[in-house]
Amino acid sequence: MLRTGLFFDAVRLSAEVVHARAGGGDRDAVERVFREAGVECGVIVNPARRWYYVLVPCGTAASWDESGTEALGTACFLGVPAPGRGGPPGAHWLLGPPLGAEGLCGPGAVKAVAVAAAG
Repeated sequence: MLRTGLFFDAVRLSAEVVHARAGGGDRDAVERVFREAGVECGVIVNPARRWYYVLVPCGTAASWDESGTEALGTACFLGVPAPGRGGPPGAHWLLGPPLGAEGLCGPGAVKAVAVAAAG
């Protein structure tokens, strides 16, 4: 478990909503939803809890207000898989880990996923 808010914040999206937009839970279709919104890396899947977590810059949680999502900032911890863990069982990377702070997802891209998924 890593504390959010130190090196990154995270935005949690419901698998139910993302899968509805993707037309199911097929990995390629789900990846496409994220990539079409501009999210290229930093997406964790927790299949047991049915959540997707997108890593975003520190401070994002303080002003995040997108309905149907939750931003995790300094008061939270997140189970982050090992960098090479690209599949189940357990939490794994849908889109690989960012290579430093510059690789974190932009909040606008994550909002685009949330809007597309809710649409």
